Amino acid sequence: MDTRNNSWDDYCVSYLAARGTDLADKTLKNLWSETGQRFLSASEEDINWFIQALRDEQRKLFVVFMVNKVTKSAPKRLKERLFSPLIRAAVYEINPSFNRSFVEPCVIAFGHRLVNEALLEFVEHGSNFEKAGAVNALYWAQVPLRFDREVPSFSKEYATPESQAVYDALADIQLCKRCLFLREFVKNSSIEVRRSIIPSLVLDPLLYPDELRHLIPEAIAIAKTHSDSYIRHRIEVQLGTQSLLQALPPRNPNYQT
Repeated sequence: MDTRNNSWDDYCVSYLAARGTDLADKTLKNLWSETGQRFLSASEEDINWFIQALRDEQRKLFVVFMVNKVTKSAPKRLKERLFSPLIRAAVYEINPSFNRSFVEPCVIAFGHRLVNEALLEFVEHGSNFEKAGAVNALYWAQVPLRFDREVPSFSKEYATPESQAVYDALADIQLCKRCLFLREFVKNSSIEVRRSIIPSLVLDPLLYPDELRHLIPEAIAIAKTHSDSYIRHRIEVQLGTQSLLQALPPRNPNYQT
């Protein structure tokens, strides 16, 4: 496949045609070989094409391919102008697993703090659709604790010192997220927002400032008596009375209330 004189539209068509075929591995390897350097040195016009492509259900798959290739080979060379469009794509992605494809390259290239701050901004100020999407995307922006040996439990005290240090460096972000999720769950009656928040809702009063602790029993009461079966189920999981997890119901792309 000779793509040397192709436009990004042509490359995208080649990528989409190759996906899922027997020749996919070879074709995509050749495609990256041909386009990688051009993407690393992308012009303003090139970047604008990728920003627009992220808003298209098919072309965004090609963008995911390119940015993931870059972050595996030269993470610090992912263009800063792609950060906000990638975060937006993660927020607007209704598949709660595929949103990872937009979040992780940003974490690798720009760091956990910037990604968490950008997503939390959507949770605080976005539409209900954006709030739910941002909460879902934040799952993939968590700072992981790493363990290099068999441990009694996968808690922070047994994690590697290096991962503990990274985790502690974002303690303010974690507190901000806990507080924002709790306030949002209590005050926002959107079913989709509450569905997204409930799996991550922390119920330990000691992990909140004094002025927010009174919201915990209120949040529990809301969830226990909610009309939505998923929300009622997940609060029981949070409280330890159920262990079998139900999947998060699909998010309606047109849902705004």
